[in-house]
Amino acid sequence: MTQTTVVIERELNAPLHLVFRAFADQKMAQKWMAPDGFTCPELVFEPKQGGQMLTVFDDQTGVRSYAKGTITDFEQDTYIAYDFGVEYGEFQMKDMRTEIRFTAHGEKTLVTVSLTVPSEDFAEGCKIGWSQSFDNLEDLLKKEVN
Repeated sequence: MTQTTVVIERELNAPLHLVFRAFADQKMAQKWMAPDGFTCPELVFEPKQGGQMLTVFDDQTGVRSYAKGTITDFEQDTYIAYDFGVEYGEFQMKDMRTEIRFTAHGEKTLVTVSLTVPSEDFAEGCKIGWSQSFDNLEDLLKKEVN
C-alpha cells in the first residue's frame, strides 16, 4: 500500500509552553482532541520516548474508535512523534505516523502536524479532523490565556 503524507499547520495565539502542554498533558488534551461529532472519553499520553499513547473516541451513534501506539520521539516544547494504528468498528488501519513540531513566533506558536497514512482518503479525513480539533484547541487556549 502506498503511504500518503499530509501536513496541517496552525498558528495559535498562545505561548509555546502552553501550546505544548495542551498536547502533552493528558487532561488538557482530552478537552480539545475530539473532532466534531466525537467525544474523547479516554486519553493516555506518556510524554517520553517509548511511552504509550491511546485516544478513545465515541461518535454520535455510540461507535467507539481507538488510536493507539508508541511515542517514538519526545523533545520538551519542540517535537512529538508517534507510530500508531486506528480501529473504528470493523475498520482497521496500521502503520501510521504522526510528527508534531512546535515553533515559537513571538507570543504565538506555529504547530505543524505531519501525518503519514496508507490511504489518500484517510489522509483527507485526517485533515478535516485535525482542523476541527485545532478549532477546539484555539477555544481552550483563549480560556487559558485570559
